[in-house]
Amino acid sequence: MRLMVWVRLTVGLSLLSCAIGKVGAQIDPPDDPQIAQNAKAVAISSSSNHGLREIAFRTRHGLMVARIPDELRGGDSLWGTVLTEPAGSTSEERSLNRAALQKLQIELTPNVGSAVTVASRTIPAKLKIPPDCSQLNVSLYEPSTKTIFTVPRKCAPQMVPTGTDNNHATLPQVASPGQPFRCGMNGSGNPGDAFCNIGNKPCPPLAGNNRCQWFQTPKDAVTGQAPITCIWPSQHKAARGRVSVVKPELSADQLLHVGDRGQVRIKLPGLKGVKGAKLVFRNESPGIVTVSGGDDQVIPIRGQ
Repeated sequence: MRLMVWVRLTVGLSLLSCAIGKVGAQIDPPDDPQIAQNAKAVAISSSSNHGLREIAFRTRHGLMVARIPDELRGGDSLWGTVLTEPAGSTSEERSLNRAALQKLQIELTPNVGSAVTVASRTIPAKLKIPPDCSQLNVSLYEPSTKTIFTVPRKCAPQMVPTGTDNNHATLPQVASPGQPFRCGMNGSGNPGDAFCNIGNKPCPPLAGNNRCQWFQTPKDAVTGQAPITCIWPSQHKAARGRVSVVKPELSADQLLHVGDRGQVRIKLPGLKGVKGAKLVFRNESPGIVTVSGGDDQVIPIRGQ
């Protein structure tokens, strides 16, 4: 008897920008999670996407993902959000698991100073990192059992003011529906400090600090060229440009079964005319499928 293999593959796009250094997606090795209790109950993974750190806690009720800026510096003001994906094969199971996930919390705790709670469906709270902070703990906290699962993140030294702060805005030149992108410009570090639209659709805010803000490309964004507008009300500034919305499409030569070999084709509609883009590929089912070249790859795109 042959079994069909269901796998999860993700692809994204990055683009190098010269306005404020390199702005792009990268694949980092996972952090070394320090789990306080019940290590087998939660699986933890961590990755960086366009400078946004995504720390995923997979529980029996589903997934909770904390999204915060990847770069942490002493003296920063930052905020983040939480994504929840309930487990379950039926609407009733997902509803019960969603209620269970909503009882969990994500805490951001510097090694000096006070903690901030980041919960789903709430207004993000701002965390002021003390100048002498050396580590920020990102923790999944279960209030009823006091169980804590912690991922440490290092804090870089506080930036020394140079008097030449760059207030030039960096807008993305390429974006994928449902994926994060970075809008770079100095700000206050407050939630809601900036607003972005692609076409006539608002981009949900994901995280921010004094230097950048992160948004999500609308999931229903139309493929191809579209206008992008970002506004910083506190700075009385706005930036406008064009962005290529690219929706990667995966297809296989044949239906694969256990033990089969095959090829996966990736189409990138909407990328025409974009220079310097790279394909970010990740195999999220490494225990099921082996991918030639590795599970995490950044592939240059030629012939655009």
